[in-house]
Amino acid sequence: MVSGNTDRTALAGSPRAQIYEGRIRQACPADRTWLIPLSVRLHEFSRQAWRFPDSIDRAVALSLERALSEPSADAEIQVAEDARQEPLGFVSLQTATDFTGEMHAYISDLVVRSTAEGRGVGAALLRQAESWAVRRRHRLLALNVFTGNHRARELYERMGFLSDTIRMVKELRSLGTL
Repeated sequence: MVSGNTDRTALAGSPRAQIYEGRIRQACPADRTWLIPLSVRLHEFSRQAWRFPDSIDRAVALSLERALSEPSADAEIQVAEDARQEPLGFVSLQTATDFTGEMHAYISDLVVRSTAEGRGVGAALLRQAESWAVRRRHRLLALNVFTGNHRARELYERMGFLSDTIRMVKELRSLGTL
């Protein structure tokens, strides 16, 4: 746990670089009152028509509830707050297994309030995720991102993430095969 960690850095060379001057702490069960409602931001961008917002919301809420109610050394939610201790966003982390069998750190969700966008909160949460991964001696930090979430993809690329595999999906229902 990195409770009270203050992040005052910005992304070098980024035209939108902002300095985040809040703190990052481990989530607690009381955070569920705002974590789950904030997670609906995960579908506030262009996505495939067959990706239903309700399905996304249910899956994310279940994952967050599990992380909050069943603490584990291999899963953690970190919360970014402003100076008034108002929540600005969160990153949900877990240890996962790559298709090669290698254990690695995985960002299952990273969400920032719309009012905090462009203030360096997402970058600070990504740096926190990196620290979490390094403390667990993981060589890789991975995440998935919807192709239509251009702002997030740009941030991830600026933070050094590279495309690795691309998951291709075909909806069969529209072909009348079901």
